[in-house]
Amino acid sequence: MDGISTGSRLDRRMRVMMKKSECIVAIAVFLTFIAGNISAEQSPGFSLSVKPAFEVPIGEYASIYGIGGSTAARATIPIPSLSFLSVLGEVGYALNTYSTETGFSNIEAGAGAGFTLPLGTAFSLRAYGLGGYCLSFMKIGGEQIYGNGGYVRAGAGAAFRFNPAFSISADASYRMQPMLYNGLSFHLGAEFDLSAAKRSSPANTFTGGVQEGNFLKLEGLQFDQIFPVFYSYYDDHAIGAALLRNPLDTPIQEVSVSFNVEKYMDVPKMCASFDKIGAGATEDIDLFALFNDSILSITQGTKVAAEIVLDYTVDGTRYTDTPAYSVDIEHRNALTWDDDSKAAAFVTEKDPQVLLFSKNTAGVVNAVGGYNIPDPMKMAMGLHESLRLYGMTYVIDPSTPYADLSGTKLQVDYLQFPRETLEYKAGDCDDLSILFNALLESVGIETAFITVPGHIYAAFNLQQQPEDVRKNFLKPDDFIFTDGKSWIPVEVTALEESFLEAWQEGAKQWREHSSRDQAGFHPVHEAWAKYKSVGLPGDRPPMTMPDRGAVAGVFKNELVTFIEREIYPQVSELERRLAATNSPAKYANKLGVLYARYGLYDKAVPQLEVAIEDEEYLPALINLGNIHFLLDELFDAQEYYDRAAAIAPESPKVLLAQAKVHHELENYGTVRQVYEKLESIDKELAERYAYLDLRGAEAARAAEVSGMKDEVLWEEEE
Repeated sequence: MDGISTGSRLDRRMRVMMKKSECIVAIAVFLTFIAGNISAEQSPGFSLSVKPAFEVPIGEYASIYGIGGSTAARATIPIPSLSFLSVLGEVGYALNTYSTETGFSNIEAGAGAGFTLPLGTAFSLRAYGLGGYCLSFMKIGGEQIYGNGGYVRAGAGAAFRFNPAFSISADASYRMQPMLYNGLSFHLGAEFDLSAAKRSSPANTFTGGVQEGNFLKLEGLQFDQIFPVFYSYYDDHAIGAALLRNPLDTPIQEVSVSFNVEKYMDVPKMCASFDKIGAGATEDIDLFALFNDSILSITQGTKVAAEIVLDYTVDGTRYTDTPAYSVDIEHRNALTWDDDSKAAAFVTEKDPQVLLFSKNTAGVVNAVGGYNIPDPMKMAMGLHESLRLYGMTYVIDPSTPYADLSGTKLQVDYLQFPRETLEYKAGDCDDLSILFNALLESVGIETAFITVPGHIYAAFNLQQQPEDVRKNFLKPDDFIFTDGKSWIPVEVTALEESFLEAWQEGAKQWREHSSRDQAGFHPVHEAWAKYKSVGLPGDRPPMTMPDRGAVAGVFKNELVTFIEREIYPQVSELERRLAATNSPAKYANKLGVLYARYGLYDKAVPQLEVAIEDEEYLPALINLGNIHFLLDELFDAQEYYDRAAAIAPESPKVLLAQAKVHHELENYGTVRQVYEKLESIDKELAERYAYLDLRGAEAARAAEVSGMKDEVLWEEEE
């Protein structure tokens, strides 16, 4: 028996054994140190096991030793890059008996390697090999005998994991101590995963009643720029991306990923979910956020804390991890020009300051009235003139000029909200275009942005068909026709000029750049489908609106200027014919009607009066009555209609005119007589004005709905 000694050599052997035992203790301390300090992040799956066993000697030693027992504590450390291989270390004690009922025992420590083959989510097969050093103790004839030497062990078995922290195992091994012992060991052990235990320790076991596992790994996380003005956009457009990795040798199931920024989100936003992520598998995820409007309070770019919430199940246990990150959020006025349509998010048509300005201007425009041009044009004209009188100015921002930043798609620009531009009374081309479009949108007029190299300006929908515009307007080239709509471009920076000059400049730029494919056209309503407009939180100081009388004056002058420009060629031709004829009634009446159609009644009346100087000219009498009717001068209108009826009592236009004026005067008996006569002569015309057969509020509602109340039929001789 190698290394066994007796008698006088006992003391020396004891000293040697003490040194050997120090080595064993050192190995045990080293393994304990690893067990206490290894990070679950660094080596997931680190475990300790306790393995009691039956020891059965074999071969020649079967006649010497009897059945014995042993126990060992074994540490298993998986190799991160090769998860199926592990480093093993063990410290153990074994006891065998002689057939002579004397005792033999070992204290041993060793290290080796193991191999694991997973079969399903919980079951696995294992094989291992170990080698180490042992101290042997034997008692013969009342004397204690000591020895030392090496040993090797090889074995295989299986394990079943009940949960990530606890498993049981069973295996058989062969142990050999040269010239001392050979035998088989049959182990039944309990295994405790320290990495799982650490993740579910009392300090961090529960988050909302669910265990924190830290099994699922989030890698390669990247966030895009976050712009407060698009806070609703990020509900279905990613703000970042990452990779989910399952490092385990078992699937991770029922996975969900949420994102949360506590201060600026009401609830976490669900970003992704998976029924299962297989062992060692990865999944790409996009991150989304549903911010609330408090994010618009950020006036300086800032860094905020964010959480990505990972919920998942491992072996039937539910886990929640909430790793924290920092996210950069731009200021609320920030924008990049990679998509020109983004400017629509700043068109805050429901902002109280915007509504205050637009509604006040609309009141002035409607009060002027009478001029027969499309309502969107009148409103745009009135707003342009109102902004001029308000003191709005065009100022290039020296730090973020649109001309420079629009060509640098990812550089952050500073855009003002309409409320801010009204408060500052100044802005560059993007600020003024946003304000002008917001004012128009607030009164129901559709708008668009036009972009040309280094510049952005506005356009609005005239709400007339392109064929009608080409027929009725003098210069159709000043319009933009697209998708069956007619648009008027306005150079909003031309605030020192009139609306008509701003229109002409906008049209000129469009013609020049669109012919070279350098012009972009971005309807605001289409852009809103992607980039919703937002409202600024908080109140602003009250505005001092421009004087209503002054606005009305410049607006009216601009209206008259436009109308005269439009009708000038026709006026010139009619004046030429009028001067060349001895019978002025026909051409004087035509000229009067031309003015009247555009609401220039002060110019129309003198011409119509010329037409009736020498005779009771029927068309002029009807037309003069129409003008007084539209001006709500009903008795004057009745006088002219009666004079016309004296000449042509059967004329449908005369009968209609009489019925209308008497209806307004509430002479319903006369209306009934005249209307029945009109029905007998021109039933179709009578049906168009069916409200005349009604009375009081019912008639008023019918007239309003039909739009026929303020419609008159002008009379001209061909």
